[in-house]
Amino acid sequence: MKELFIPKSSREKFQGILRDRPVEDVDRVLTLCLDNHAHDELFWAFYTIINPIQRMRVDITKKWIERHPPLVYCLLKTQPPTEDHFVSPYLADLELAIIQNVIKSANQVGIAALVALEKISASVANISMDNYLDLLLLASLSVRSSGLVQEVLLVLHECRADVICQSPMIEYAHKQVLGITFDRAEEASDECPCDDQGRPKKAGGRTVRLVSVPDEPTQAIAHVRIGERTPVRIHSHVRLQAVMDPKEGERIGGKPVVDAVVILVRTGEMKLELQYPLPPEYAQMQWTMYHAGSVGECR
Repeated sequence: MKELFIPKSSREKFQGILRDRPVEDVDRVLTLCLDNHAHDELFWAFYTIINPIQRMRVDITKKWIERHPPLVYCLLKTQPPTEDHFVSPYLADLELAIIQNVIKSANQVGIAALVALEKISASVANISMDNYLDLLLLASLSVRSSGLVQEVLLVLHECRADVICQSPMIEYAHKQVLGITFDRAEEASDECPCDDQGRPKKAGGRTVRLVSVPDEPTQAIAHVRIGERTPVRIHSHVRLQAVMDPKEGERIGGKPVVDAVVILVRTGEMKLELQYPLPPEYAQMQWTMYHAGSVGECR
């Protein structure tokens, strides 16, 4: 580890050291990079486990694009898809995870997410209807700019053109779910408007602390003040913005914002289903929770 980071290495030296190491060792380096916001080194290390493609481990690759969704663009760069499918059978096993994390990264990369969705349109068309509905709901819950979320939903719909034309029933189903998720996104925008960078413009909110849920990396517990009046209920969509910047906040865009859905309410706490990974130091930070509507009807 010391040889990699002290002094700061060039990309060539960093990747040269890791390329001959076992994937498990690179996995530990990735954890250290993420925990310390060493984002350059995070991307450099990730490239060494997906290139050459024969070295790639599907389980570790999936874990890392879910822990840091922008890493998905490394996959698309090293193994660009064709008009019909992913060339590599390794990426075919990651098809749904790749689409999900392109959507999750939209707040950070903006219109680049639209380009990526168009590039993988064949994969969007190939997934089951159940998974497609989940993608639409994910977009309506996690893409915070009102203009961008509409574009993402429309691009996803257009990617399904060959499926939609198969029968009037399928066409009707697609139009209905698109309308429902558009309404969900508009409600979130009305309840908690955000700027083009996905930062809430709403004043107020309630301050909460977050703790982890054992063996559930996509969930967290929000500790709230007992008796405080709030519109947040079970099935509420909430947006959490850090009160203070994490370490080296200026390098990662300032205060992180994460969307979540309330799945359980108990006295003094709420269990949240996270739509984006929390930063490593989330438990040491305070968060402002904003109400962004309800997903009850969508569910």
